[in-house]
Amino acid sequence: MKDLLFILKEHKKHWYKIYKLSLYDFILPLRDTYLGGLWIVLNPLLRIGVYWFVFGIGIRNGKPVDGHPFLLWMLAGLIPWFYISSSISSGTLAIYSKSAIITKMKFPTSIIPTNTILTQLLNNILLIFIMIIVYVFNGYKATIYYIQIPYYIIAATLLLIGISLITSALVMAVRDINRLVGTVLKFMFYLTPILWTTINLPPIGLKIIRLNPFIYIIEGFRNTFLYNKWFFEDAKFTAYYWLVTIVTILIGAMIHMKFRNRFSDLV
Repeated sequence: MKDLLFILKEHKKHWYKIYKLSLYDFILPLRDTYLGGLWIVLNPLLRIGVYWFVFGIGIRNGKPVDGHPFLLWMLAGLIPWFYISSSISSGTLAIYSKSAIITKMKFPTSIIPTNTILTQLLNNILLIFIMIIVYVFNGYKATIYYIQIPYYIIAATLLLIGISLITSALVMAVRDINRLVGTVLKFMFYLTPILWTTINLPPIGLKIIRLNPFIYIIEGFRNTFLYNKWFFEDAKFTAYYWLVTIVTILIGAMIHMKFRNRFSDLV
């Protein structure tokens, strides 16, 4: 617990630095490109188009899911997954990518994973707005359930910070961790019901699948945009998610503090 308290104090002390670094890392890649901010949405939109064509048209032959167009059902799963996967990938290399800073000056390294996750959040907020526009354009009016969007964003962000505290520290000691994380993410993408529905899964299969905490976020987005359900209606899954999140953050704080003083030597 003392490791977590130290990191929380460090975040409180350097909150403005986190904000400025996140904004800087968000803007920097866009400066030297002709299309600028369009690249934030162009790549995800192309991927969405491919997934929709292959899974929605090719495999499902245009059939809806629970009465909803496959594209809209898929969007509610893909958009949060883009945030999750990009955050874990970049978060794993967060401290390693800032090696030049941590070797030359005393820097609060615990804020680096948080800074990286918030940068990815800035990238994905625009996608969420585009998703809302697509839903409205297709006749899905904004509802009171939309107020849950910040809740699910915060829930995902906290778990992602916890995971990044773990992986960003471990990758400094063992570089292979980065490749392992990439492989796990590829498996998770197809094992998570983003492009497929759980309707044909037996009860035991559904229980096993829902051990993946990120399904809570994906189902949450679908409940918000499609099914008009509140997050507290599934109290057990909500409690499970926050238990996993708290444990992950505690483990992340412990591992980060264990390796913290060796980061400059491990570069």
